[in-house]
Amino acid sequence: MRKKVIEAATGLVVGISMSVSAFSSPGATVAIKSFSQYYGSLQSATGLPASRTGKAAFYYINNLSRFSKQGMVRELSPTVLIAYAALAGHFCDEWVRRAEQPPAESSMAQYYARAFLGRGATPHEERTLREMARVFKQDPENSELPPGELDFQIAISVCTSFASSVEFIVL
Repeated sequence: MRKKVIEAATGLVVGISMSVSAFSSPGATVAIKSFSQYYGSLQSATGLPASRTGKAAFYYINNLSRFSKQGMVRELSPTVLIAYAALAGHFCDEWVRRAEQPPAESSMAQYYARAFLGRGATPHEERTLREMARVFKQDPENSELPPGELDFQIAISVCTSFASSVEFIVL
């Protein structure tokens, strides 16, 4: 199931990234966060301790070569974006599960957009994430989850979508 969550979130990277205004500004200089900057940004946004233990740290350490090293846009590739999304998924899994319950589905997009992007979710982002939640709920595989687990899975996916968006990756 965790693999499905990361795959779904990775698919949303492109949709959410469309709101990156720096890419549409003529003459704008754009850089992306290096692997250490991205890890630190995830820690800061989630409030998780600066520990180098746990699933997120294990993934990070074992996949250093897949992340941007110099913060150059030319380093972006599908492999790099998947590495960012997977690391974000590990952070979001831990962050969401530390709460007794995830945010209400109606406010999830706003909550995670503010946490990672410092702004509210756009109408397009809200529609896209509502559609993702609908698909999760209709998946027959998810009917076997323990009560409340589907809400956590949806929250982790929404969180990962914003945490791995190009808008969050860009400096």
